[in-house]
Amino acid sequence: MTSPRSRAQQGSFVFLAHGSERDWRLLVGATVRERVPAGELLVEEGGTDRDLFLLVGGRLEVLGGEREAHALHEVEAPTVVGELAFLDGLPRSVTLRAATDVDVLRLTPAAFDALAAAEPALGRAVLFELGRMVSARLRTATAVLVEHLDG
Repeated sequence: MTSPRSRAQQGSFVFLAHGSERDWRLLVGATVRERVPAGELLVEEGGTDRDLFLLVGGRLEVLGGEREAHALHEVEAPTVVGELAFLDGLPRSVTLRAATDVDVLRLTPAAFDALAAAEPALGRAVLFELGRMVSARLRTATAVLVEHLDG
């Protein structure tokens, strides 16, 4: 398996692009690696956990509402998911189901707090990266909405 850093630099998504190898070692060291079999849920809409996930392998289906039979959208590694609940502490807004076997690195709020306390610059960088992601996703959603309203 390729390293999380190299996986996160494939394609157009680059999480923590300016992070050093040391930054990546520290970040990965604060996570727990998990494998989610195809068909299993990673997070469920309404769930109250706040964990952040670095998706390093596989593909997730985004399901809205009462776990609709079909996916609204799919996300493919490498990316980060779960950033809204991680940042705002509100219940999960969607369900994420593994479309394939999925490899994630789970970062709990407590592990992030410990990492940020020990390495403030890295903690700040992770938060800015998450803010950048939320902003980019909001811009995309806004563009889709505008296109739909104009269409």
